[in-house]
Amino acid sequence: MTDIDTLEDLFEHELAALYYVETELIDVLDELALESRNDEIKEAFADHREETREHATRLEDAFRAIGASSHSERSATLDGLAADRQRVVEATDDPDLVDSHSVAIGRRIEAVEIEQYESLLRMADELDYDEDVTEPLEETLDEEEDAKQKLSAIGEESRFGKLLAKLR
Repeated sequence: MTDIDTLEDLFEHELAALYYVETELIDVLDELALESRNDEIKEAFADHREETREHATRLEDAFRAIGASSHSERSATLDGLAADRQRVVEATDDPDLVDSHSVAIGRRIEAVEIEQYESLLRMADELDYDEDVTEPLEETLDEEEDAKQKLSAIGEESRFGKLLAKLR
């Protein structure tokens, strides 16, 4: 990691961390789509995988707009969520439980991404960056919020959602 001495440096660092998340998520979402037994969940992850490819491209555009080359900074948050999901997959033979947990992990990832995009947009505003930086971030933020809502709706319909409703 390079030194972070200015808000511009912090912006680039956060952009790189988000780029890591988006590029890694392409593979994670592919796994989630392939492993799911529920067609609605499978489709949601596959659709978002394609959106995520565009998200990574938009981040590359933002890097160029600030005069930097695109690069990644590892995200312990994403790595931890992916590891947690893998532990659950290995600990159960129930595909419905795996699907429910995958939806929950997907929602957590979306929540992290939403916060990262909001943070980048606040910094971009402080730095008075032009629309060539902010528009791709805003567009992706909207899509991340939509993805989280879709996963929330699916989660409510899942076995996990029904079990929670019984416990309430």
